[in-house]
Amino acid sequence: MYSWMGQLFASSINEVVEVLDLNNMVKTSREEMKLTSWKNRTMPVLDPVSLLTIEETPITKQSKIVIIEAKNMKVGFLVEKIIGIEELKLEDMKEPNVSEKRFVKNTLGSYKIVDFGHFINADTLPLIKKALEINVSVVLNGEELLSQRWNEREAMLEELKLESLNFLIESNRRKIDDFYIDGMMRIHRMIEKM
Repeated sequence: MYSWMGQLFASSINEVVEVLDLNNMVKTSREEMKLTSWKNRTMPVLDPVSLLTIEETPITKQSKIVIIEAKNMKVGFLVEKIIGIEELKLEDMKEPNVSEKRFVKNTLGSYKIVDFGHFINADTLPLIKKALEINVSVVLNGEELLSQRWNEREAMLEELKLESLNFLIESNRRKIDDFYIDGMMRIHRMIEKM
């Protein structure tokens, strides 16, 4: 049992391989996809909240990664918190309502039984395959991720760009020496090209 968006969800214990802390999780430039290191290999981590809504799962101290085996693949899923393990009886389950049917197999009381296979589809499969080829330690050093720059590197470039713009604005107001302004303009153009 775990929660997403403050609601209770459950998965079959047969599908759950392991539950991990977020120690080695890396955010990517795609909100739906994160990465983590698991048994010395890169493991893709899907954020189902991002796949279903325009928000991301909020990261807290209680957040966990649930490694699931679905469609002959092992994939991590980000959850808000683990509630615990509970035995559910098949005869007590009922079909989900129309709005839940997309990714819910059955419901039992307040729990929704999730079909994780729903999230491994034509949209996410290319991301998962690409993520499996990436080395998390390389990503932690700020290299490219999923054909786009890593968020931290992008933020640093944006900060440099803003700094150079602010310098140009300030130097123009104070009529600082043309030599310095020209040099700063070259730096600014280089940053824009990056």
